[in-house]
Amino acid sequence: MKILKAIGVTLLTLFVGAIVITIPIFVGLHLFEGNTFLKIGGMLATVMLLVLLLGDIRRRILKKGEVVFGHLPWWQILLITAVAFLIIMGVNHVLAKFGIVTTNGNNEDIKRLLRSQDSMWVMMISTHLSGPLLEELLCRGLLMEKLLQYFPKYEWLGLVVSAGVFAFAHTFSLSWSLIDYFISGLVFSYLYYRTRRVGYSFTSHALTNMTITLLSMLFGG
Repeated sequence: MKILKAIGVTLLTLFVGAIVITIPIFVGLHLFEGNTFLKIGGMLATVMLLVLLLGDIRRRILKKGEVVFGHLPWWQILLITAVAFLIIMGVNHVLAKFGIVTTNGNNEDIKRLLRSQDSMWVMMISTHLSGPLLEELLCRGLLMEKLLQYFPKYEWLGLVVSAGVFAFAHTFSLSWSLIDYFISGLVFSYLYYRTRRVGYSFTSHALTNMTITLLSMLFGG
């Protein structure tokens, strides 16, 4: 029965996640045409409502389990994030030697929107703040937490499944581009597992996205 529940929660996270992540971006890009201030305001208001909703669901989940919260020094978060980023770059470099490309349409769309004056600020907020926050609440705060409650003796399952869902939700395809997201997803899941706090995985996630954007702006691509 727990396996069926876990499958159901996983599929529900994929379905709901696709909607939840898209709503703020839609508000920011398509409502209040020509008024950047209203675009950003509407987007942030939408994000706040979604965070409150997901936060309430998370509190209900936490009440059902005996959760021990932990802490990590910020330097450890920075170190883990940096090492994971270097590993991803190394993996991509090796795959490129074999002619395997890990970029995907999602990455290219984000880069295009970040370069556009009409959508730059909306995508900056989405890529570096609201997106990571909502994704971490969904994949770690809800899905992984529930899986840890379902299978307390197989904690690794929660880490792997949440990382897999995180990766697939970015591509919705079985391709080499899953590797980047899966590795980073494992790092975010590990940070959540160590602390059971979304703030740590969110910080790592946001820093990773900021680094990618900065390198893209400095060196192109």
